[in-house]
Amino acid sequence: MESDAALGRLLSRVAGVAALALGFADGGVSLVHRAASVQRRSGRPTHESLRRLSEELDRQVVSRGLPRVVEDLTELDGAEAATAGSRDGTAGATTTVRGAYVGIPLRSDGRVVGVLSLRDPTPRPIGRREVRTLVEFGRLVIDQLDAGDPERDPDLDPDPVLDQPDAAVAEIRAGLDAGEMVPWYQPVVALDSQRVIGVEALVRWHRGNGVIEQPATFLPLAERSDLIIDIDREILRQAFLDLAGWQLTNPDFRVSVNLSGRHLDRVETLAELDLLAQRAGVSPGTVDLELTETARPHDLEVGADAIARLRDRGYSVWFDDFGSGWSALQDLIRFPVDGIKLDRAFAEQLGSPVADAVVGALAAAAAQVGLKITIEGIQEQVQAARALELGCQFAQGYLWSRPLPADQVPALVRLSTPLS
Repeated sequence: MESDAALGRLLSRVAGVAALALGFADGGVSLVHRAASVQRRSGRPTHESLRRLSEELDRQVVSRGLPRVVEDLTELDGAEAATAGSRDGTAGATTTVRGAYVGIPLRSDGRVVGVLSLRDPTPRPIGRREVRTLVEFGRLVIDQLDAGDPERDPDLDPDPVLDQPDAAVAEIRAGLDAGEMVPWYQPVVALDSQRVIGVEALVRWHRGNGVIEQPATFLPLAERSDLIIDIDREILRQAFLDLAGWQLTNPDFRVSVNLSGRHLDRVETLAELDLLAQRAGVSPGTVDLELTETARPHDLEVGADAIARLRDRGYSVWFDDFGSGWSALQDLIRFPVDGIKLDRAFAEQLGSPVADAVVGALAAAAAQVGLKITIEGIQEQVQAARALELGCQFAQGYLWSRPLPADQVPALVRLSTPLS
């Protein structure tokens, strides 16, 4: 039908714009039909093996009703990756598919009607910012799918991704209770010497079926409830224990751990942190707490006081992903933090007049008030050199290492030990 063709072109255009906005090679919308199959309307063609694997991941997003993020497709479980080949008669194929994938479920009237996903032939970090942006494009898709429904009230529409049934929250809770939430670690590097000074703990969900979920897959849902507090606390516990072991080799080694702004509203937070640190035998002075950008404290005055008490105890407090969430320049005045971490969007644009001017201005302002700056997402040496020139002291990114499981960190610790 002509109307179906017009809708297909429109959805393809939305997917293509989403891919362009987030720097992916290709975007697509997959819709669930009566036969429970999925059809992909793609913005641009990609390699056949990447297309097949993307379609299989689309099916998983639809069946589970949860977002899916894969920063490096080569790290997929072998059985999971092989499924794509088996769907077109090539079961047993050993072709390695490189690239990255992110997909979100599309909901209408409380049910999953499809998936909006992006794919790229190059592995890349995918964070909550990308997922949130994709959610906004998902709302556009739902608007178009429901445009012909005269009974539809847009103001009553649920979130196409995050308004999920209790079963989704229960699934995350069950994973946490089963010990499936574990920290992986990405090095933090001093830009002047390019030596590793510590690591950032980043949660991964090691499912019982072997699938490793990226945080952007499940944290946006967890952050809508106090479930995020329990996840943060578990990652802190494990990170402190790991740090204690690494400090036997390098006593100055540090760990950074994300902390939702929700913790600042709780009077128990400081005591809980102290108990975890004491049990592990680590000093708060070697711990950086990064306030994530997605959950602002309800009471700003209480939040500021909580930060001051954390710092008095010896913890360093940073704004994570500064410039992409609730933290803003005015918050540097309101909240007594030690430093800011610049979102990787800044690193991607380093070398352009606007990005250089913004990063340079932020670094100068931070230096004026004694704040430190870390920049995320450094992938090339030229970016690292430019960030140092502009005044950033620390950096993270694929230039040095992707996030690693805990058992691979000791090699980094040995390299971080000052030479005698």
